[in-house]
Amino acid sequence: MKKTLGNVYTHSAWLYGTLVLSWFALRILFGEDIWWLVLLNTMTPYLFVPLFPLLLLIPLRGLAASFWPIAPILLIFVSLYGRQFIPPLRALTAGDHDLTVMSFNIWAGSRTQATAAVIADNGWPDIVAIQELMPAMVPILNEVIGQAYPYQVLAVSDYALGMGILSRYPAMALDISPFVEQAGQVQIARIFSPGGVVVVYNIHLQCIPLLHAWQAGLPLAAEVRLNAQQRLTFVQTLLADIEQRGEPVIVVGDFNSTDQSDIYQQLTRHLMDAHRVAGWGFGHTFPAASASFREIPLFAHFSPLASDPDRLHIWYAYTFKPTQLLRIDMIFYSSALMAVQSRVSEWHGDADHLPVLATLRWTQ
Repeated sequence: MKKTLGNVYTHSAWLYGTLVLSWFALRILFGEDIWWLVLLNTMTPYLFVPLFPLLLLIPLRGLAASFWPIAPILLIFVSLYGRQFIPPLRALTAGDHDLTVMSFNIWAGSRTQATAAVIADNGWPDIVAIQELMPAMVPILNEVIGQAYPYQVLAVSDYALGMGILSRYPAMALDISPFVEQAGQVQIARIFSPGGVVVVYNIHLQCIPLLHAWQAGLPLAAEVRLNAQQRLTFVQTLLADIEQRGEPVIVVGDFNSTDQSDIYQQLTRHLMDAHRVAGWGFGHTFPAASASFREIPLFAHFSPLASDPDRLHIWYAYTFKPTQLLRIDMIFYSSALMAVQSRVSEWHGDADHLPVLATLRWTQ
């Protein structure tokens, strides 16, 4: 019996190791030029789920024989995520001119003070970049937190998802014409903080159109490829705009792309990722609906059936709500700054994203 189980383990380990190594080789060679790699790269953390049961089952066979097929997979996992699970060496001490920054996709359907209060619950960050801001939410924000944020750069309308940058310090909106008609939204504001002037980019990129393609009967491969290229073009325009500015920059938002995407690789060639520098864990921010244990998803929970017949669609949309699965909300910054802390908020109000926050310190 033990020999049979050992053989099953060995064959499973070799099969799993071969599949993951094949994926990793294709990713190195092709990036996201192959459309299904876009989807597979998005779910990268979950490719390693079988690794840990296999490690625990090593005693079924000899260590050397059993460890060999999964050793490369363990090395890949450590190279991609290992740094994120090293505890900080020292506690954060506040600096005189530290900047605290929040990025928060509040969900276009948010209509309550609970969502606005999330900003206060997270210690009143100096700069708050909001995505999916609708006109009805603006007076609620002002009622709950407006007094703390006298400087606001808003881009809202009744016909599109809006954006907003709230600041404790004077803020001036900048030109966004290079981004017109691109596959995403952007706000640019110059913030005059006590530590120095910084340019903040508030970003909301289009998501991968899986549901849209299915509902419209469009070819999935073509839609995913087009979307990936559009987002990459947007990021290239963003980096070109940053290049021609002399000030330090902070780039925040809902990128609808994970840290294993091509656009993330483009961004981190020029900017630092606050979570990678000063955060802990996977940093998943979406969807915000349910719980995890030490960043390990608990998969789902169920919401009650709405009693109002006009709201039955909410039950269908949210009956099975997965836990936080993806890190798509991020904060990047240029070399004039340094991340000393990064975290994901515990609170989200009515939003479907968890806010992400970073404390940035001036280095110059």
